[in-house]
Amino acid sequence: NDATLEEMAATRPMTDEEMKNISGVGERKLHLYGSYFIDAIIEFVGPASSHGKASTYQVTFDLYQRGLSVEEIASKRQISISTIYSHLAILYEQGYEVALEEMVSPAEVDKVLKSLRYLQEPYKLKDIYDYLGEQVPYHRIRLALAYGKREEEKR
Repeated sequence: NDATLEEMAATRPMTDEEMKNISGVGERKLHLYGSYFIDAIIEFVGPASSHGKASTYQVTFDLYQRGLSVEEIASKRQISISTIYSHLAILYEQGYEVALEEMVSPAEVDKVLKSLRYLQEPYKLKDIYDYLGEQVPYHRIRLALAYGKREEEKR
């Protein structure tokens, strides 16, 4: 319906939640057509969205939940792979269900967290990277730190 399309054009929903708020879009239409419209809106708006940080993380999470790889999300959003890993780390810290264990090994998490004993706060990725002999890539360091932070908050 034209009114629904006009509202989408005006509000540019980029997540399933935002799409549900469009009049005329119920669960059925969201399930059938939502991803097509969201993908088109993301492609149209591009990486420089005025939606702000919270929404850009949500867009990354929605694409991740759909089963897209980090590389596919980065390509679709036209942002770097390292930015996507950073989004996923932040989302994980905030309690979102992100399977970090598929992205960083327990051994790497252990190495990163143990390195913190020997480094001064505030911890910088470069310092950790150097301390570990450049053996753990930056994005995995970031993921390991997110894992450590969430585990610490559980205690």
